[in-house]
Amino acid sequence: MVYLVTTNNGVSSETTIEEETVVAGKVSTMKNTVDHESETGKTMARTYLNEVSKVEEINGQKYVTLTFTGSEFMKDHAIYVNGSKVSHTVTAKSGDSISLRFKVSDFSDTMKVQMYVIPMGRNIEFTVKLLQDTVGEWKEITSSDLETLPQTGSVIDGTMAVGVGSSLMALGALLNRRKRK
Repeated sequence: MVYLVTTNNGVSSETTIEEETVVAGKVSTMKNTVDHESETGKTMARTYLNEVSKVEEINGQKYVTLTFTGSEFMKDHAIYVNGSKVSHTVTAKSGDSISLRFKVSDFSDTMKVQMYVIPMGRNIEFTVKLLQDTVGEWKEITSSDLETLPQTGSVIDGTMAVGVGSSLMALGALLNRRKRK
C-alpha cells in the first residue's frame, strides 16, 4: 500500500494506492504413497487418493494439492502436517472428485489425512508421503498466469443440484398433502 500526499493551493489531500501483489513461483507434480496400519486400509486409501499430487512453490511458500475420488462417500476432511492440523482449501470439486490444497514447510513433511467415511460410519486416517524423486518438470508461473487459468469445479455440481431439487419437490408434495387433510 502506498500513500500519496498532494498539496493544491495549501489544501492537502491523501490518496491510498493499492499495489498489486506480485505472484511468482513454479508448479509441478509428484507421485505419492499411502500408509495405514492395515493392508485393507492402505488399499482403500490408495483407491480413493490420486497417485499424483500437485505441488507448488509460490512466493517462497510450498503447497500440496491432494485429489480424492469417491467424494460422495466422504466428508469432514482434515489434514495434518508434521502432527499439526492445518487449514486447507477446496480448489476443485467436480463429479465425484475433490481437491484439497494446503501449505507445507517442505515436500518431505509427514502428511496425514483424516476423513469421515459415510458407508463405514466412522473416521479413518492414513499417512501420505510425496516421492520427491518423481517430481515432474517445473513450470514457472506469474500473476498473469493465475489470471488466465480457467476456474474449474463448483461447490454445487449437477448431481447435487438434481438431488436438492428432488428433495425440495418431495418436501413440497408432503406439505401440500398435509395441508389438504
